[in-house]
Amino acid sequence: MGGPSKCAGKIYSQFDNYHVRSWPVSFTTPDGYTWSSPEQCYQAQRFIPGSANWKAVRDTTSGTLQWQTGQKRKDRVNDGVDWYAKRVDVMYEANLAKYTQNEAVREVLLSTKGPIVPLDDGKGFWATWNGRILARIREELKPEGERDEEVLAALVKLFDQHREAEQQQLVVTLKTAKK
Repeated sequence: MGGPSKCAGKIYSQFDNYHVRSWPVSFTTPDGYTWSSPEQCYQAQRFIPGSANWKAVRDTTSGTLQWQTGQKRKDRVNDGVDWYAKRVDVMYEANLAKYTQNEAVREVLLSTKGPIVPLDDGKGFWATWNGRILARIREELKPEGERDEEVLAALVKLFDQHREAEQQQLVVTLKTAKK
């Protein structure tokens, strides 16, 4: 989220995608890499593994610098409309790894109820989607009998609808480019 979030009036720095030092968390993704924050993992996915910018994202311990490096265009493999179709899934997978592999932050997330919103009540794309990502992960990590299956199904549907809309936009963009 680029900053702490709040849920039921309480502030949670643990929900910040940028912070790498406020809590001792690292996690490993299925590709075998270990990351210090979801933001680091997300930004690195934009680049060719092993490229200079990929390494720059991996080597920095600042969430802000990780984000800034991710904005560079050289070596990007995930850019443009196709990136928009999968960016929510990439951030979801990074956060899922974080919360499944770190008991302390998982327990904090599971202790919350209600919407998770940015501290500044932001209304942008990530202000909305990061809250949805955390809400989905919270439901998925609950024991089966405690999950609200309707809430979880609605969240999964939102993810699917977003992905489909962005993929449709990609098709339109590609057709327009061929003309």
